Formats: sequence, C-alpha cells, structure tokens
Amino acid sequence: MKLESVSPPAALSDRPLIAHHLEPLRARSDRAVGKAPPVRELALIVDGVVCGACTVAIADALRHKPGVSTVQVNPMTRQALVEFAPALISAQEITAEIERLGYLPRLAEAPSAEQLRHSQRKALLWRTGIAWLAMMQIMMYAWPAYQSAPGELLPDHAFLLRWAQWILSLPVVLIAASPILRSAWSGLKMHTLNMDVTVSAAIALTFVFSTHATFSGHGEVWFDSLSMFVALILSVRYLLMRGQHVQEARIERLAAAATGSARRILQDRADSSSEARTEDVDVDSLRVGDLVLVPAGGLVPADGQIVRGTSALNEAILTGESMPIARRVGERVHAGTINLSAELHVRIDAIGTATRAAEIAQIMRRVAATRFTSADRADRWAPYFLMGVLASAALGAAFWLPQDPDRALSVAIAVLMVTCPCALSLATPAAMFAAVSRLGELGVYLRRPAVISRLARISTVIFDKTGTLSADALCVERVYLTPDRTFSERDVLHMVTALEGQGFHPVAAALRQRVGQSAKLPTVIRQREQAGVGVEGWIDGQWYRFGKPSRSDILPGGGLHCELIDAAGRIALVEFSERVREEAGPAVQALARQGFDLLVLSGDSPIQAARLAQSLQIDGVRGGLTAEDKLAHMQSLQRQGRVVLAVGDGLNDGPLLAGADVSAALVTGAPATQAAADLVILGGRLTSLAALRAVASKALAVVNQNLTWALAYNLICVPLAIAGWISPGWASVGMAVSSLVVLANAARVARSGREAIKTLQD
Repeated sequence: MKLESVSPPAALSDRPLIAHHLEPLRARSDRAVGKAPPVRELALIVDGVVCGACTVAIADALRHKPGVSTVQVNPMTRQALVEFAPALISAQEITAEIERLGYLPRLAEAPSAEQLRHSQRKALLWRTGIAWLAMMQIMMYAWPAYQSAPGELLPDHAFLLRWAQWILSLPVVLIAASPILRSAWSGLKMHTLNMDVTVSAAIALTFVFSTHATFSGHGEVWFDSLSMFVALILSVRYLLMRGQHVQEARIERLAAAATGSARRILQDRADSSSEARTEDVDVDSLRVGDLVLVPAGGLVPADGQIVRGTSALNEAILTGESMPIARRVGERVHAGTINLSAELHVRIDAIGTATRAAEIAQIMRRVAATRFTSADRADRWAPYFLMGVLASAALGAAFWLPQDPDRALSVAIAVLMVTCPCALSLATPAAMFAAVSRLGELGVYLRRPAVISRLARISTVIFDKTGTLSADALCVERVYLTPDRTFSERDVLHMVTALEGQGFHPVAAALRQRVGQSAKLPTVIRQREQAGVGVEGWIDGQWYRFGKPSRSDILPGGGLHCELIDAAGRIALVEFSERVREEAGPAVQALARQGFDLLVLSGDSPIQAARLAQSLQIDGVRGGLTAEDKLAHMQSLQRQGRVVLAVGDGLNDGPLLAGADVSAALVTGAPATQAAADLVILGGRLTSLAALRAVASKALAVVNQNLTWALAYNLICVPLAIAGWISPGWASVGMAVSSLVVLANAARVARSGREAIKTLQD
C-alpha cells in the first residue's frame, strides 16, 4: 500500500506585531451547522500571568464577549488560545480586553520574539539581583539586633542600623518589587484577586509598619524579611520564565523552519556529472513541484522527496535526536533539517504552513494552551483561596492586637508571606507540561493532552500493518526463473530495473535498491507504462514487459509478484515483500516485555498479515478486515475491560482510532487519520510507544503528590503562622520552598520512561 503524503493542518501565520497583523490570522474551517459564522483561532502569549486566578479572570472576561466560543489559558506557559467569530468580534477587541485587565498579550506565532524574551529575562534578573544584594546588606545590619541581649545595643546604634535597612529596602520595594505592585494594583482596579494582591499586601504591610517603627523608634522592623521575601519570589519567577521561554523558542524555531532562501533548479541535467542551473529565491516564492538543490551544510527549505543524491541529515529540530539519519532517493526530507554530507536534489511537495515542522509547532501551541480539568478546578478556587488568606491575616492580627500590637503585625505579615497559592495553581500544569515535553523529546506529540490519564491505564496495543509496522516501501524477496529460459537472476534484475527507470513506484525503488546505484543497466527505448498492467520497452531489439502476472496460476510465496515476459512468454517471476520498519521489532519487543497484549489488525490478506506478525513475534493477528471489522473487534476487547491504544496511519484506520481509548497516528500517515488521533508519532520513533505508559503514570503520580504537598503545606503553615509560631522571615522561606518543591517534583517527569527506553538497548 502506498502511503499518502502528509498535508498537516495549516499553522497560524507568523506575525511580528499584534496591532498591525491580527487580521491576516488563518481562518479555520467551521464545522457548525447552518449559517454559523466562520471561526478563527488567536494564539497569544499573555505576559503578566502569575497564577491560576489570572487565567480565570482572563477566561471569564472573554467568554462573556459576543462571538468568543472557547478560551484556554495555561498559567504554566502563559499561552492562550481563543476561538472567535470575526463577524462578531475582532482580534483587536480581544487583545484590548486582555490589556484592560492589566496583562500584556502578544502573538504566539511572531517570527522572532527572542529579543523581547531576552529583555524580559534581563530585566527580571536585574530586579532579582537587586533584591538579593539588598537582602544581604540588610541582613548584615539586622544581625546585631538579633545577636544582642536586651540593653546591649545602644539606642543611637540601633536607630542608625534601622535607617540603613530602610534606605536599602527602598530599591527592593520601588525597583525589584515594582512589577508585583503594578500587577496587584491592576487586579484591584478590575475587582479581581490574583496572587500578587496577597504578595503586595505582605510587601506593603511590612514596609509601611517597618518604616513607621524606624521613624518613631518604637516597634519591630522586618526589612530583612521583606527583602528575603521579594528575592525569593523573583527567583522562583525567573526559573519559571526561563522554562517558559525555552518552550516558546522551540515553537518559534519550528514555525520558522521554512524561511530564508533556497536554490531553485531551473534546468536539471540528465548527466549527474554536469551542474544544474539554479537561481536563489526566497522560500516564500517556492511552489509545490519545484525542484531545489540542497548543498552540503544547507537547510532543507521545505518538505519534499529526494530525486537525486544520498546524504545524512540532522533532524533534531523535529525529533530532538541529534544523530544523523541517512536519506536516499525516494525518501522524504523536511523543512528545517540540516543536510550534512552531500548535495541533494529535492522535489517540493509541501511548503509554508503545510510542512511537518509547522504542523508540530501548531500542535505544541495547542498543547501549551490546554487546560486540565483538575487544574481548572484549582484555578476556579484560587480567588476564594486568596480571599481566605486575606481574611486569615486580618483575623490573626485582630486576635493578637489587644495582647501585643507588634505580635499582631508580625502574624499578619507571616500569614500573607507563608501562603502559597502558586504551588496549588502549578501543581497540575507543571507535571502535565513536563509530561508533554518529555513525550515531545521522545518524538510523540499530544494533540489532546487530556488522554494522559488514559495512557497510564493502557493494557492492549492494536497495530495496523501496512505503513505502521511495515514501511511504505518494498524489497525484492526472491526471483523465480522459468526453467527453459537462459536468463540469469542478474540479467532479470538489470532488465526489469532498466524498464522501471527512475519512477517513484515502490517496485521501481525496491529494484534500484537491490541492484545498486552503480550497476550498469541496459538501454531501454520506446519505454511505455500501461496503467494497471506494467511497463514495456525494447532492449537490444527485443520487446519486454514487466508487471502484473498474465496467468492466474498459483503464485509462490505470500508477497507481491511481478513477471517479466517477452514475445515467447514468461522469463521470470519477481516476488516483492513489505519491508518491516527497522524500529518496529525493538518497539514490539519492548511493549511485550512490559506485559502489553499485542494485536495486528489488517485489511491485507491473512497470509500477508500473518507473515509480518510472525516476523515480529506477535501472536495476535487478523487479516482481510474492513474498517468496520477492525472497530468491532476492538470494541469486543473493550467490553472485556481492556484499555486499548490503537496505532495506524491510513484513512481506513479512522474508525479504529476514533473508537480507541487512546489513538496514535504516524506523522507520515493521512491528514484525516492524524486529525482523529490523540497522539502523533514522528517517523522513526515507533519505539517511543514503549515509554507512553511510564511517562503518563509518573505524571499522574506527580500531580497527586504536588496537590497533596500544596494543600498540606497551606493547611499546616497558615494555622502555625496565625498562632505566631512562624516568623515573617521563615514564612518567606517556606513560600519559596513550597513553589520550588512543586517545580522540582514536576521535573522528575522529564526523566520518566528511561527504563522502558533502556530495554530497547539491552
């Protein structure tokens, strides 16, 4: 079976600025019934999002706008995906509404935002550095007060030390903490609560009352706790920003893979020793069918098929795998990959947003904006949690005020500092995002990340045969010579290869691979192809035809057969067999070692299906099935309690993938098949199936651990702070540690699946 070429859904067009380029965004096909307006997608990065409460505020504000159908905002990535009807609301109105809430939206598909990201990191790093430097100096001036016994420190000295701390705290509040204070003020103006409101309340309360104590000479000062709190908050945010920017940069590189210039071939010489005439053109001017020259060391400008040359390519931009991959005539290459060793001639078959890199970038954008059910519930409760924090601080202060005013202020500050809504908000997204990133490293891209919970429960894997376990290519299995003819096997192979010529039919490719590129083939004249029959031509004055067998006698073997005949009859019969994917064997073995039940369901003949299954040591196999038969067989397994992962690539696999608990499609498969699948597997990464369950199980375990930790931390520390057992200094440390524990625990997901992958190497 010949696989269809990939034509992935178009990605959003790259645009540098929102104000000038929102209208040209790609319109998405609307499947609504009747006269519903067309729907567009707007992918944004929203700077200023600090917690789940921010995402809830943005989503709620937009959902009430006429024409907005769905809104997804992920607090971990700050990515937003808005579906809207342009007839009812414009993209400018959407971004204006987000700006009205106090956030800064920018296009996720801007061609290059690295300079902006660099400036953001630099600004935050400067603020963090200011906070840490001031904190160390303030700690130095605060240390004598902690170490001195009552009465040992002279009042003038104490006053001078407090003034020094106050002066050093000014850059902390006015410079380092200024974005936090602005964010809180914007939220209050819009009558919304976010994490920065409680953080700013802690900063303002600490600074104001410490300043009063400094000027009046009465009461405690907490400038050291204030500076430590700001330094730790900014440090955590810097770590988050770096992770967010790494993801943004990777999406940007994929989206920009098909940019720059290319060398289009104007006239390709038949003699491979002659140079082809070329012209330098912009990649945007390339069209499907163009022939381009890719020199050694150059980038492939668009997706296409190699028509001349053999080389090694670095495909790390797509697969994350830095090892070179050998590519030869007839194989596809993709935009953004690097040609390492030899010149290639490539026939373009996909450009711009139809390239594989653009498709993966679009999938990653969707995943980055995806919200998970448990995270959505946590974010919905975030404003109430923040109100509870403010109420707890007020009640704690009210309880201690009649007994000890200084203690009352200390308790209120400690409650505001110790609480960590950030940990609750990030508990689920951090783990899920780590899982998605880990699968991306393994060459598996999730179209629907919500299936991670089902991935962890997979018990049965069903494979399609052709194009999934077998490659979209044939190999010569055997040559059967007619006894009374004088031709040798070598003669037959050279003659049929010459008759097939340089065609792209799988039979022609298999023959060229068998005889080798350096073989001296006979000259064919008057070569002609007959659709459904074969090819014919004249060699050394004799007529020959190679193609479909003319007699209906029993054919040997179980593969595809073609015969070579002349005027006197059959000369030889050439048997072709499907080539098993190189990675199929290791993938199947790794899955079997993990205890999965494996099954092959194929529309090909039972003999061919059984032959391939036997070569891969798969016991369960059924051939000759229609798409409906495959679906019915899978549903019978599901009724027995099996959780099924279905893997396919062809259009006839659509019903099977749609009915499976989890479905995976190869990126080389039909676009409709990919659209129906939950996962898309890059070419050559079939072995990554072995790690799916391990990664998903680890992600779910980490989510539960993070939620348990965040809830337990807040439930224990808030009462302790109200009781006065936690000082503001330790409260600030506890807040930072709580967030870091969640992020560090989520990072463990990035190392999951290694055992499953390791079994492939044993």
